[in-house]
Amino acid sequence: MTFFGKLLVVLNLIVGIGMAMWSVGVYTQRPYWFNEIPDGAIDPGNTPVTFKGLSAEIDALGKTAAVASQNWGIGLKSLRVQEKVRKDRQAIYAARLQMAWQGPVAPGSPQDVRAKGPAFYVDVIDDTTGLIDLTTVAMDQAGKPKPIAGPDGKPLEGADTLMDEHRKQVDVVYGDGKTTGLLLEIKALRDQQVKLQADVAKTETKILKQFVIREEVQAEVLFLKDFRINVGSDQETVYARKKQLQERLRLVMPPKRD
Repeated sequence: MTFFGKLLVVLNLIVGIGMAMWSVGVYTQRPYWFNEIPDGAIDPGNTPVTFKGLSAEIDALGKTAAVASQNWGIGLKSLRVQEKVRKDRQAIYAARLQMAWQGPVAPGSPQDVRAKGPAFYVDVIDDTTGLIDLTTVAMDQAGKPKPIAGPDGKPLEGADTLMDEHRKQVDVVYGDGKTTGLLLEIKALRDQQVKLQADVAKTETKILKQFVIREEVQAEVLFLKDFRINVGSDQETVYARKKQLQERLRLVMPPKRD
C-alpha cells in the first residue's frame, strides 16, 4: 500500500470516528419533538419548542382567530348600523347648526339672512340609545318648546344675531366713524372733570381768603367799637376837666370891666 493510500485510510478512520461521536451526541441530546418533556430534562431558564406544544399553540391561535373574525363581523354589522344612523342624523344636525348660526330661518337660506327668535332649545335624551332625540325638544308647562335662556334670562338667539348685537355695542363704546363713542366722551368728561376740580380748588382758596378777611374785619370792627367807647369816655373826661379848669380860672382871674 502506498503512502497516499495509507493517508486516506487514516483520514477515513478519523472522519468515521468523528461521525460516530456526532451521531451518539445527536441521539443522546436529541430534542423531544414529538414526546412529552420529562421532568428534570430541561435546564432552568430554557424553553424548548416541541411539535406538540406548537400544535397546541396553533389550535389556540386558530380558535382566537375564529373568535376575532366573528367579533369583526359583529362589529362591521354594528358599524354599518351606526353609520346609517349617523347619515340620517347628519342632515338634521346640519339644519340645527344653521339655526344655531342664523336663527330660525328656512333651511338652505344664505348666510347673510338673519332671523329673530330662539335658536336653541332644551334637548331630550333617548333612554334607549343615550343619544339626543332629534325629533322633539323639551316642553314647558304650557306645552310649548322650552328655549335655552342666556345670561340675561332671555331666549338665546342665533350666534350671528348675537354677534351683530355685540358689534353694535362695540360701536357704541368705540365709535363707528360717524359717532365719537363712549370712550371719547368719557375721556372728554374726565378732562372736563379735571378742569372743574382745578376751578373748585381755586374757588375754595378764594373762599378761605375771604373767610380770613372777614375775620380780620370783624376783629377790626370790635377794636374800633371799643376804641370809640374809649374816645367818648375820654371826651367826657376832658370836658369835665375843662369845666373844672374854667371854674378855677374864674375864681382867680379878675372880673371883666365894662
